[in-house]
Amino acid sequence: MRLCEICGAQIDPERLEVLPETTTCPEHSQARKKIGFMVVPQGVGKGCASFLATIPDDPEQRRLALRAFRRSR
Repeated sequence: MRLCEICGAQIDPERLEVLPETTTCPEHSQARKKIGFMVVPQGVGKGCASFLATIPDDPEQRRLALRAFRRSR
């Protein structure tokens, strides 16, 4: 049994099996689900690389990011 170092809740044994070194519960984990899309520049010279654009968790920031992406296309 291990407790979360932030909130003191018990960390699920299944989580400890997968991540034996973890010291936090899922709610306080630094790892976040990433949602994004691959951006491939078109019409540019050789040497331009694709990149992954992630979408923020905050609904307002997500709306602004998607709006900017649509404008750039």
